[in-house]
Amino acid sequence: MEAIVVIAGLICVLVLMASLFKNTRPRPESSEFNSLPVKSNPSDRPSDAISNSSGILDLLPHQFVVLDLETTGLSARTDEIIEFGAIRVNLESDNHDAFNTLVRPQNRIPKKITEITGITQKMVESDGIEIRDAMNQFIEFIGDLPLVTYNAEFDMGFLYSAAEKHGFEIKNSYTCALKRARRAWPGLPSYRLDSLARVGKLSTDDTHRALGDCKRALIIFTSATSAIGQKVRWTKAPKSIGGTSKTNLAENEKFEMEPEAAATVLATESPSEAKK
Repeated sequence: MEAIVVIAGLICVLVLMASLFKNTRPRPESSEFNSLPVKSNPSDRPSDAISNSSGILDLLPHQFVVLDLETTGLSARTDEIIEFGAIRVNLESDNHDAFNTLVRPQNRIPKKITEITGITQKMVESDGIEIRDAMNQFIEFIGDLPLVTYNAEFDMGFLYSAAEKHGFEIKNSYTCALKRARRAWPGLPSYRLDSLARVGKLSTDDTHRALGDCKRALIIFTSATSAIGQKVRWTKAPKSIGGTSKTNLAENEKFEMEPEAAATVLATESPSEAKK
């Protein structure tokens, strides 16, 4: 686990993102989204900018965790987590703790996953930790705070699967930033995380790495919440661990997964996406 100070622009940009997307409607060419204007925010404190500009403090809990996982594939039943990333957000502060660790999987990382993420077998063997240790550290980091992820069915399914396999329990409520973005800005050509980052003129450094994607998901989530102007509804963690269990959440949802989320893992797009 490492502690970082997320730069002031990380959350201030939510104001810019909300402005960028506020009046956006479907257009025939995605390139038309590339020239949206960006204005600097004069506030010295991110929390002041948020409060004064968007009333975001009234729509979100003052503390929550944004998480992202990198995995060896789509199935929580047969694939494995290879990287955890999380930011513990405090909207009343400029300081936000971060958690990031590689995980040594039992099976070798597929070549395709290495091509997408840049995570190699050598990296996880030298710098990774066992999944049990990673889960223990991650659960300690998130505490009982609500969780935000860019495709909840996928990430929560992997978390529940790993928790069940290794004797942990995750009771945190959660919400989906991808669904939030779809509601805030209907009709965009793509809702892939990297696509929205380009629209909002966000950094695309460390794309498909857990902590880098967390930073982008945080900005998009808070921006979408500001654009919608309503409090977030949090989903309670499932109670059952048998039958239709927590492990089966990702498995049941896999074929209904948002195409943008599947693209993040497999770098493939749905037919409708591929045509654009």
